[in-house]
Formats: sequence, C-alpha cells, structure tokens
Amino acid sequence: QKLQIVLIIAIIFYFVIILKICMKRVILLLIEFSTIFLRKRGNILAGRIGRILITEDELRQKVKELGEQITKDYEGKPLLLVGILKGSVVFMADLMREIKTDCKIDFMSVSSYGSGTVTSGEVQIILDLRKPIQNYDLLIVEDILDSGVTLSYLRQLLSARGPKSIKICTLLYKP
Repeated sequence: QKLQIVLIIAIIFYFVIILKICMKRVILLLIEFSTIFLRKRGNILAGRIGRILITEDELRQKVKELGEQITKDYEGKPLLLVGILKGSVVFMADLMREIKTDCKIDFMSVSSYGSGTVTSGEVQIILDLRKPIQNYDLLIVEDILDSGVTLSYLRQLLSARGPKSIKICTLLYKP
C-alpha cells in the first residue's frame, strides 16, 4: 500500500515536471511565433511612418559612443545619472549598459506641456530626486531636447542644490 502511494506520487510528480517543460516550450514557441509574425506584418506604426531618420544600428552605435565618452569623462568621479521620466527610461537603461565606471541613478518627473503637445513655458516638478546631490557630478539624461525650457529650469533648480557639476546628455535634438 505504501509502495503504491509512493509510486502514484512519483507519477504525479513526473507529469508535473513534463507539463512544466511543455509549458515552457509552448511559451517560447508563442514568443518566437509572435516575433516572426510582427516582423512579417511590420510595426504597428508602419503605415504612419513616412521615413526612418535614424536606424536602430545608428542609435545603438551613438549610445555606445556616448557611454565611452561618459566613462572617460567621469572615471573615478562620483557620477549621478538623473533620468527625466518617462521618456528617458529606455535611453538611460541602454546608456547605463555602456558606461564602464561606477555611477548612481535617480529620477525626476517634470512637465512643461500640461495636457498638450506644445510647451506651456511653466515647469512642474511631479517627482523630485530622492537623495542629496552635493557630492555628485550630475548628468541629466533626457530623450529629446525640444524647446529647452524644461532642461534650462532643471539645470537652474539642481544647480542651487550644490552638485560638483551638471551636464546634460540627450538622445535627440528636435529643432
């Protein structure tokens, strides 16, 4: 009787393991299928994009170059990357992978657009830094430099808090 119970438990355990393996394979196949399907079908924005100005490879190369330059400029210095949410998140993550010196990160969320797409000229701090910045060299990381209103305000605001230096790293300039 005990042997039968042990055997039943072993069989159930075996099926659970097989089920997990199969589920992992099914999930991987679904991901692979989705990727192939999206590549064949194209990006959701495909019909709305007139032309590609900068390729993915060009962006990757530029981020790598920026990371190398930042590594060179801040080697041995207390660097604090300040990401401006939400737009800079992906750019900052990619950039951090290319920076080969120690750095800390923090985030701010600001708005000069309100609910529109044209700057109002008035900057609102939605989320402020969580740590003091006096002993850091700051590098503000932004995805797109548009009017410059927000970054100008941030530079002035953060400068008053006494960091060692403040510089800005932006992925794109929108004239």
